[in-house]
Amino acid sequence: MRFKLIFVTTLLVGTLPAWATSFVVPTDDELVAKSTAIVIGTSEGSFVQETDGLIETVYEIRVERAMKGAFNAGELIRVVAFGGVLGDRGVLVPGEAHYRQGERVTAFLTRDERNRWRTTDMTLGKFKFVTSTKGERLLVREMEDVVGWDHAGRVHNERVRKEDGFLEFIVARSMGRSAATDYSVDVRDVTLAPESGPGVVTNAAPFPAATYTDFVNNQPIRWPNMGAGVTFYKRSDQNISGAADGGVGAIQNGLAAWTNECGSLIFLNYGGQMARASANHDATNIVEFNDPQSRISGSWTGSGTVGVCFLSFSGSHTFLSQSWLNITDADVVFQNGYPATNSSFPSAMTHELGHGVGWRHSNQDYATGGACNSSTQECTSAAIMNSSVSANYGYTLQPWDINAAQSVYPGGNCGPIPPVCVVPVITTQPQSQTVAPGTTVTLSVAASGTTPLTYQWYVGTSGNTANPIPVTTSSLTVTPGATTSYWVRVSNACGAPSSSTATVTVSTTSLAAGTASRLYLVTPCRVLDTRGGQPLFTASTQLVQITGRCGIPSGAKAVVMNITAVTPSGAGSLTVYPGTGAARPGTSTVSYRANRTRANNAVIRLASNGRLAVYNGGPSLHFLIDVTGYFQ
Repeated sequence: MRFKLIFVTTLLVGTLPAWATSFVVPTDDELVAKSTAIVIGTSEGSFVQETDGLIETVYEIRVERAMKGAFNAGELIRVVAFGGVLGDRGVLVPGEAHYRQGERVTAFLTRDERNRWRTTDMTLGKFKFVTSTKGERLLVREMEDVVGWDHAGRVHNERVRKEDGFLEFIVARSMGRSAATDYSVDVRDVTLAPESGPGVVTNAAPFPAATYTDFVNNQPIRWPNMGAGVTFYKRSDQNISGAADGGVGAIQNGLAAWTNECGSLIFLNYGGQMARASANHDATNIVEFNDPQSRISGSWTGSGTVGVCFLSFSGSHTFLSQSWLNITDADVVFQNGYPATNSSFPSAMTHELGHGVGWRHSNQDYATGGACNSSTQECTSAAIMNSSVSANYGYTLQPWDINAAQSVYPGGNCGPIPPVCVVPVITTQPQSQTVAPGTTVTLSVAASGTTPLTYQWYVGTSGNTANPIPVTTSSLTVTPGATTSYWVRVSNACGAPSSSTATVTVSTTSLAAGTASRLYLVTPCRVLDTRGGQPLFTASTQLVQITGRCGIPSGAKAVVMNITAVTPSGAGSLTVYPGTGAARPGTSTVSYRANRTRANNAVIRLASNGRLAVYNGGPSLHFLIDVTGYFQ
């Protein structure tokens, strides 16, 4: 059985299990302005469908009155919401608006990208008609699944609204007229009739680990492999505005807040950036800014939805003699346009990642999502996981958060804090250069990240791993005989970014060949033996100075030589040709096979500066050059 849960950060009062949506709660005036339509109606039923891999519930509402928008009384409209149960699969979306059959509501509505009606800012846009125990007619939101702040970053305090005054305000503001705002009721003076709902299973103290999580189909939730580490990635093409690093630091800090809880075995790693969209049941955990897939309705206007956590489930495991649903992947999506400069950002990030670990709200019942029962579970409002998070907490866990971590993922000890693995970030790229023939060049890379860092250099353009070079340091020294490209991969335990391509361009001044007319013999002499130093790398060219050595004069036009490939590891060939400016021929001078030393004699014209170029068309190897004569 597979499930997906969605946690959204907002402020509400409801009956869903207590995962949350993060919101900066809009004022009533903002809510009216951003809604395309506002209706009074009654929910007549619903059905579940799947659209582009997302399970949705479609609610049918019979319109009683339209306060904004072109609806007729008696018209049946359909409103789409995240989540639902379809066969043996399900999606839970805390913070979404749900309409119970027979429930009379005032609904604020907005069109989505498919031109379907959605509730504006999810549950913030739904008000139900209720009557207090004193007979007062009121409009109230369902706020249990909401984490909310006001525009100043303070925790949102939800108001109860008088029916008549609030409806008059909506109509007046929809028509652009001024309106009185004195329709609030002191919540201390209001007692609502209790709603029926599932009962709470009584547990004896100390409280069981399962009571710190939410229940799905009467089962708690948990990562079965947390001890092996759970890695989150940032979607690479989406950066949050207001953060120089695009949001990387906030992700790392949020993950570290839970990982650094020393008494538990929670290991949340940052795996770097990935060119991949968030998706359900894909075994990949993505933090996605700017909601590029429009998984959250609307966009940031200074208030509304901040972020959503999508949790996928499949199968179960046994822990503490109880069956737990397996969390298989978690995605955190932030609203389009929401900025890192908002004071709620650190708390919202830590809170949503906490839902990704599996936590309920600290002030809500693990089984019902209603008021927390302190006789059966730990209850507090002073926690990162409280339904209304204080922006002052930032990335700092509170006692309830720590107790949850140590109960559900036990086994840590408060010795040295294990470091969060930080993927390498290349801070200095290897630079392209233009050099004269025979010039030795050093290419270097610098990177940050969790040590140890390893380096692997390659010949070719970035990403092409066909021609590795046996150099594993941060710098590479080469003497290319022709224009050659190089790049390096920097890696550690949690990532391996590639550098940009560095091209070493060798100047190509044409040199006219002289006329070799007379052969002079010399005592056989070895000009070069690379076994005392660096081998000739794959697809690389080495320049060799011939004149001025072993009796070869500076005026020599060609050389009689023997070239030897020494015990190569695989098959290939060496090509020898004039060393400066000449094009490499398509023929080989000596061909070789694996583990066989091969040699060949040749007469090769020299460049005007007395050099030869040797190109390696196979694996890295050592070679020898011996001379026996020259032409002049």
